[in-house]
Amino acid sequence: MNCPKVTNAHFVGVVCFIGFNYFVFVFQYMLGLKPGGYAILLGVFHVLFVLLLWSMGKAMAADPGRVPIYWGFFAEES
Repeated sequence: MNCPKVTNAHFVGVVCFIGFNYFVFVFQYMLGLKPGGYAILLGVFHVLFVLLLWSMGKAMAADPGRVPIYWGFFAEES
């Protein structure tokens, strides 16, 4: 992973936003519920959280591609 991608202000902002939401949901909300009700929801949340982080990493590491040669050719016709 490139260092400029990790030090980008947008990336740092997204990571802080995700981390804050994780803290609020898990530690402030879910652990305040009764012990029987939060175990399944917490498991589902963590599976979705791992999928979120994995897809974010894959999107950052993937090649964005390029614009096709004749892109916009048909958009100019009336």
